[in-house]
Amino acid sequence: MLKALIGGTDVEMGIWGRFQNLYRLWHTDSMNILGLYCGIEKVVQDKIDPKFTTANAIARSSFIFINSEEHLDFPRPITSKIVFIGGFNLDLHHKESEELNALVADAKDGFVFLSFGSVAQSFMMPLKMKQEILKTFQKFPHIKFLWKYENETDKIADGFSNVITKPWFNQQAIFDHPKLICFITHGGMNSLVELSYKGVPAISIPLFADQYRNAHLLKYRKTGLVLTKDKLNAENLSKLISKMIKDKILIIHFYMGNKEPKL
Repeated sequence: MLKALIGGTDVEMGIWGRFQNLYRLWHTDSMNILGLYCGIEKVVQDKIDPKFTTANAIARSSFIFINSEEHLDFPRPITSKIVFIGGFNLDLHHKESEELNALVADAKDGFVFLSFGSVAQSFMMPLKMKQEILKTFQKFPHIKFLWKYENETDKIADGFSNVITKPWFNQQAIFDHPKLICFITHGGMNSLVELSYKGVPAISIPLFADQYRNAHLLKYRKTGLVLTKDKLNAENLSKLISKMIKDKILIIHFYMGNKEPKL
């Protein structure tokens, strides 16, 4: 069954899961038609062509470019017009950072990278959620945690010797580092494609929109685990990190890059 873009359900769906997926397919199409498409049509009709419609433009297009990776995405019927371009901008050459090497030099058992992207910034999340994340980090004293935290004046990690917060990290250099254990992510499509090319296992905590679908995509490909934000607490997150460290099932099953996958 075709997976809806918004929301997330497992690939193997029961009756209720299929109903939810069907509703989300209808809901997404309705939002696109009433919101996105109508807005585009109005601008083009006002500025260029009064007879323009998105339906005609799509039908007459020679190709449609999709920001996804064909071999990573869920199976689905496509036409010869569909061209997958996800990851076309990635530099697959090994990236090394002396700054990163210095940050994780004393990471005895490796390090974990946490980032929720550029839209949902970590410093804006509820205090309770931040505290649960820090409690999790405390349980792994020999592992270093790099947290993309955008507010430098907020000393949230003061007193945590194994936590480093910075407003920006070189993500590609992190993904190439041999000490990286896993990536804790919101499940954005760009990060999803990048970590898949680099062979990095992930714990996905989806927040909105397509991130739920993306999280289940990692689960489907056996390259990641899923934790819903309403269940984000120290107990649940620490269990998943422990599973990443110990469970051999999480050896990368799907790898697209040019080096050995991380175990």
